[in-house]
Amino acid sequence: MRDVDLLVFGRKTYQLMVPFWPDVAKNHSTTKAANEFAQTFDSINKIVFSQSLDRAEGQDTRIVRTKLQGEILKLKHKQGNNILISGVPIPSKLIQLGLAS
Repeated sequence: MRDVDLLVFGRKTYQLMVPFWPDVAKNHSTTKAANEFAQTFDSINKIVFSQSLDRAEGQDTRIVRTKLQGEILKLKHKQGNNILISGVPIPSKLIQLGLAS
């Protein structure tokens, strides 16, 4: 996770992860390993693919309402970006589109 430059989520996964991990990062409210994960998670830029999410938590999160394929192609062409895609629907769709590598 420390090598990740960008986290990509759909709305549901994003809403499961945030605000939980940022809260753990702020309060150090769990185990040492989980606190370290939370700190790392909280420091990484995030993109949320959503048509219905009104706003994102934190300045490091951007909501994308455009088509997944075009945005992922743009992200993949940026040098130095280690992208972690989380959830089920988005990785599944990327596999269908041949963009999962």
